[in-house]
Amino acid sequence: MKGTDLLTNDCEETRSNGFVFVSHNHKDIKIVRSIRNQLEQGGFEPILFYLKCMDTENADTQLLKQLIHHEIEVRKWFLYIDSINARQSKWVQDELEYIRSNSGDHVIKSIDINNMNESEIRSEIAKMMQAIRFFLVYSMPEYELVRSFADDLSANDLQISSLTGGSIYSWKAEARRKMRFAAENGGIIFFASEHSLRSINIRYMISYAKKIGAHIIPILLDETEETIERLRDMLGNVSWLSCSRKKEDVRKCVETIVHDITEKFL
Repeated sequence: MKGTDLLTNDCEETRSNGFVFVSHNHKDIKIVRSIRNQLEQGGFEPILFYLKCMDTENADTQLLKQLIHHEIEVRKWFLYIDSINARQSKWVQDELEYIRSNSGDHVIKSIDINNMNESEIRSEIAKMMQAIRFFLVYSMPEYELVRSFADDLSANDLQISSLTGGSIYSWKAEARRKMRFAAENGGIIFFASEHSLRSINIRYMISYAKKIGAHIIPILLDETEETIERLRDMLGNVSWLSCSRKKEDVRKCVETIVHDITEKFL
């Protein structure tokens, strides 16, 4: 069928699991375990540290601190589980002091578990996952370029998945299912090219995503009067990111996306 030019398997293809450093005190383990489970069930990879030797100062304390500091450095997203126990923990406060003094491109999210009920905590974690999870919609001729985008986005510890195609006999139902899933669980990065803007399948998917209120970031790859007109016809008077197919432009575009996500994450 004309226009069904996405990948042909029936599931979402996850490219990156999204790493999140979780700073916490082990005395809060019951709530922390629930947060960890929620992150893992959402496809993320929470990084948590607790060793028995952390309870007392010893010869390896400095080495362990260096290891934790290094892990913090290489992760984009820092989730601080704030509590009375965390405020009294030398280890947690050291992690917090380290990330604040070396923030750079890191992003800190704080959740005060002593002043939130279980439902409120789950809601905050869900919002956080939504902010840093994106689904890629593109046509097959752009596969190599999109893979480059996905690599750069993954390097920022974002969870990146491709929305893949389904049966050609039920592709509209599949398209609606995938767009609802994306709208409920994250945002959509739409690679608008001469090919994808002509695709019946993709036009249907994106138009439906807009209808149900999905967060869509259009990236215009082939900027011409015709592609601009087609994009506006599909999404209305929206803003988009223009990007050539050069590697340096891909990086700049990714930097812009990550900056916008950071604003939403905080």
